[in-house]
Order: sequence, then structure tokens, then C-alpha cells
Amino acid sequence: MPPIRNYEALYKLARAMHHLDKTLMMEQIVTAAALMMGTARGCLALLRDETSIDAACAVPLGTTMTHDEWDALLAKGALGFVIYSERTVIIRNVATDPRWVPVLNWPRTGSAIGLLLQKESKRLGVLLLAHAQVDYFDTGRVALLEEIASVASAALSNALRFEALRLQMARFEAVHPDTAQKNGHHALAHPEAITRELPRVELSNPPLQQVPDDKAPSEKALSHDDSASGARDATNTVQSPF
Repeated sequence: MPPIRNYEALYKLARAMHHLDKTLMMEQIVTAAALMMGTARGCLALLRDETSIDAACAVPLGTTMTHDEWDALLAKGALGFVIYSERTVIIRNVATDPRWVPVLNWPRTGSAIGLLLQKESKRLGVLLLAHAQVDYFDTGRVALLEEIASVASAALSNALRFEALRLQMARFEAVHPDTAQKNGHHALAHPEAITRELPRVELSNPPLQQVPDDKAPSEKALSHDDSASGARDATNTVQSPF
């Protein structure tokens, strides 16, 4: 994908994530990141805590990963190293780096990168991408991915906050059904009322080299429409796998 289209895709991603659907948002983030990096291998895992995953998805969409594979990535693989070091982790050669735990048909040669998704001091999750080329993630690509991570963290933080509020309200209504019926509705019926504006995307990074996109996911996956929401049911998003 040419440099200009990379930044156009980043802007499109930021616009597409102005909603509070956590599952769709995860798919948009990992699909967009893979598309812009010219790779078809990657995953996004949201944390319940430092030792367990709350929800996860992988590209290509439709890929299925077992609990044991997620466990391995978190306990002794790149996901765990990103979480505990609280920084971007670049694996320049996955064939010789012990931090790389291959899963499924991910590359046994090449390189990988893991980025922490974090809002303020709260660690939200990890974005992990792999490419068949050794030392693929150069300075320009890393800078673009860190911008993606920043925008994604802000959007996911809003979605997770809304999800927590919705669960609290559901518990309240279960305990106090009469109060809930009297009120008739509550703020969570209008999620846009609590959505905070996402940070501006400053496209200040140096231009990237053109990267191949013949095997990358389609840009259609970034759009937030009825067809995207419907297609989501056919993906491999795992809700509370542990």
C-alpha cells in the first residue's frame, strides 16, 4: 500500500471507530493494521488482567485459535513480553528469537511486532502482527503502528467504559426492577451521550515504503455498516475465552 493510502486508511479507521461496539472495533483495528502493514497475520487480545485474556480476534478473519495457543502467547510469547515490558516489542527474526511462539500457520521465519494498547495507566491489550520477511518492521512502519495503537487505545477505552456501565445498569435493574420500569429509559439507551471525542490523528510520521497488499485483508472490513456487523458473526472473535 503506498504511503498516502496508509495515512488515508489511518484516518478512515479513526472515523470508523466512532461507535461503542467492542467486538466490531477489535476487528476493525487488527484488520486495518494488517492491511497497512501488507501482512495477513496478526491478532488483537484484550486483557482481563495480566494473566488472562478477556476477548480476542485474529486475521485472516475466520481463523480459529485454541485456548492453549492464546495461553502460550500470553505466558511465554510476544503478548506476555509486551504486557510486562509495557513497550513495543520488535522481533527481528522469529526463527532465532525465543520470544516467538508460532501458532497455527503463522510464519516460522520472518519478523513480528507487538504493541501495547494502553489508555493513561490502564493496560487494555496487545496488538501483534507477523510478516514473512526478516527485519520487516522498520522505523517508518513502527511509527505508523504506534499511531494506530494510540487511536485504537482511545476508542477501545470508550467502548470498555460503556460496556462496564451497561453491565452495572443491568445488575441494578435486576435488583431494582420497579425503579427501572418507572424510569423507562436510561443514559445507556443513547451511547452517543457518553462517547468522548477521539484524539486527532496527527499524520506526522515520515513516508513509508510501499508494501505489498495482495494478501492483505480488504479495506471493506474497515467500514462500519450493517454488512460489516452481519459479517462479524462469521469471524473468530472469542469473547471471554478463559
